[in-house]
Amino acid sequence: MRSDIPKDLYHYCSKDTFLKIVSNNTLRLSDISKTNDSKELVWFQNICNDIIHWTWEGYLKDLAKEGRQSEADNSAFQSLASDSDLFRKNELNKCWAIFLSEKADDLGQWRGYAEDGAGISIGFKSGFFKRFEHVDLSSIDEHLNWMLFDKVAYSMDEAHEYIIKKCRMYQISSSSTNEEVLEKIRDVIVNSMVYAPLFKNDYFKDEKEWRLAIVQSFPDLFEGSSPCDITNIPEGTSLKYDFMTRGDDLVSFVDLKYDRLSKYVSEIWLGPKCKWSEDDVLLLLISKGWIKSMDDDSIHIIKSEASYR
Repeated sequence: MRSDIPKDLYHYCSKDTFLKIVSNNTLRLSDISKTNDSKELVWFQNICNDIIHWTWEGYLKDLAKEGRQSEADNSAFQSLASDSDLFRKNELNKCWAIFLSEKADDLGQWRGYAEDGAGISIGFKSGFFKRFEHVDLSSIDEHLNWMLFDKVAYSMDEAHEYIIKKCRMYQISSSSTNEEVLEKIRDVIVNSMVYAPLFKNDYFKDEKEWRLAIVQSFPDLFEGSSPCDITNIPEGTSLKYDFMTRGDDLVSFVDLKYDRLSKYVSEIWLGPKCKWSEDDVLLLLISKGWIKSMDDDSIHIIKSEASYR
């Protein structure tokens, strides 16, 4: 799924969020289940659920051809299928992510994620996020605390190909034992939870999105674990798990703090309806230590070229 990582990735946000990022050197990973896409996570998990069912049905047919259908452990499969249904209902996992785009100045994203064009697009050097590619290399199982960074895929074909290769489903045949088949099906279910944040409905494909995400199992959260319990995060980075209100809703989030965040910022775009002056933004960056002076060109401030009002 991974292709070449662009030099810069852009985070669209409100002016208030931008001020918090600059003031606190902190990025917020939001609860994906609270986004504007009602099929977040579920889209990929539905595909994986289809794969486990046709895999088992194909295995049963192969056994039947040899008169061995009685060897199949249907009760064990039904137990796994029940777990898959819980995953698809988002009852066994929680995920937080920060959303990034390859596009610096995109009208659709200004409208959708940056105060209808009055907000900000922050250009981050992708090297900052690459530092999280291999965080927590413990084996994947149902007790998850997992961080990942990758490009979002929007094609159903890509989703099928990814999970079939990832779990080596092509190895299943009538000569496979029940245990071997059920283990691969279990791998599909668990991976459907881990990698669901990296697959979306193709309606959103124009966003060209990348994500830094944390996945945590609900059972572990209820037992007192935290999404901040990830091991081997890059030096100088800290995580904070907390809650806020949004309208009538209670929403969890994870704040990622890195004191030298400004070193990974290359551009700041002002939205087409943003009324801030470039000089005021420069003064803000100087006051927060993000740049040294007006002559410091390490961070470029650019006005959107979109004609939108």
